[in-house]
Amino acid sequence: MLLVTIGVSLVLRTILNDQVQLQWWGLLVASVIALLFTFPISIITATMNQTPGLNMITEYLMGIVRPGKPLTNVCFKTYGYISMGQAVSFLSDFKLGHYMKIPPRSMFLFQDLAGPKTMFGSLGNYSALNWFFLGAMIPPATTLNYNAWLVIGVIFNYYVFRYRKQWWQKYNYILSAAMDAGVAIIGVIVYFTLSNNGINLTWWGEYCDLASCRTAKGIVVDSCPVHY
Repeated sequence: MLLVTIGVSLVLRTILNDQVQLQWWGLLVASVIALLFTFPISIITATMNQTPGLNMITEYLMGIVRPGKPLTNVCFKTYGYISMGQAVSFLSDFKLGHYMKIPPRSMFLFQDLAGPKTMFGSLGNYSALNWFFLGAMIPPATTLNYNAWLVIGVIFNYYVFRYRKQWWQKYNYILSAAMDAGVAIIGVIVYFTLSNNGINLTWWGEYCDLASCRTAKGIVVDSCPVHY
């Protein structure tokens, strides 16, 4: 299976060279990284329930080797980081199967059959489910965060993408990285200047006095509306 998947990846890399922009040696190096890190990361996951990712390592490595090539960087990250993550998830299912006395060969077979079925099923239902899965990885946050995410996303991934395509292709990836870096930097600043000194801020529009009011009928609470 390892040889088949690497072979298919090499073929796709050759056919879609303009879109992938990842050299054959980059694909092999990413595969080796995923293979080498699967075992130690799996041990950490099994003992500590924490799964360190290789996203930063793969991004940094390819960024040094091929600077200024964002598509190459993302593809290298996918084959290096995502492959390892999928392998760890695969092994976690095997661990569950071991506890449930499921034969390893049966677990392996059904895991392999579920992959293509899930992939083709997702492709067939993509038009109907793409908005549903869009929010799958959104972290818990306040309405202020969601509103900012929605506004920025619509502006740059719809209007700018549609009407200023050249700007979007040249600068949107850099803008996204700048926003991520800005969040990290301001997080450190806020911690050392405010949180570390016991200073808490109540942001405008983030909290509502009526948020704690009951919505059930007939409940009477001071300063809250009564629903009948």
